[in-house]
Amino acid sequence: MTRYIEARRHQMQLKADILQCFDGYDVLVCPAAAGGAPDTSTTGDPSMNAPWSYTGLPTVSFPIGHTDDGLPLSVQLIGRPDGETGLFRAAAWCEANRLAAQTS
Repeated sequence: MTRYIEARRHQMQLKADILQCFDGYDVLVCPAAAGGAPDTSTTGDPSMNAPWSYTGLPTVSFPIGHTDDGLPLSVQLIGRPDGETGLFRAAAWCEANRLAAQTS
């Protein structure tokens, strides 16, 4: 039980630290992957999304272009706790302003 309590404390502290990054911002913008999309045998390196999953923050990812090899490049928007509405608004703004790559 002690390790569980320590893990929860760490999780809460990390979340508090991340939330300070939101000062003055509605969403955070980060890479969704370290490079182009991984091959189909893996979901890729989790380091770009693990902090948000671990702390329970909502995210939305979308393509923004392609590598020289034609692989999709994506970003993710990270929202505040229970901030899905604002997160989806920001994603819709990105799409409306053509920040999201055209897929067709």
